[in-house]
Amino acid sequence: MTVSSQSVITFPITGIFGAGRLASRLKELESVDLIGPWHVGHWIDYTHTAIRIRFSSPADAGLALSNLRFSAGPQRDAPESSVA
Repeated sequence: MTVSSQSVITFPITGIFGAGRLASRLKELESVDLIGPWHVGHWIDYTHTAIRIRFSSPADAGLALSNLRFSAGPQRDAPESSVA
């Protein structure tokens, strides 16, 4: 299986509890067959301000992004990460 960078989305969240809420929302989308399987990736930094999610296809990634109303960029209130 080839992993496309279009199938990986970085979701801004607020710590580990935000990851749980994100996972719950993604499970809901998956349970009604709006998206296919997805996999939790890595945190982008040690402060847990965003996490990467890998989707089965770019279409699933786009649908999840639009349904969850998240942007792929950093949170507005969160300071920019100094980790390159």
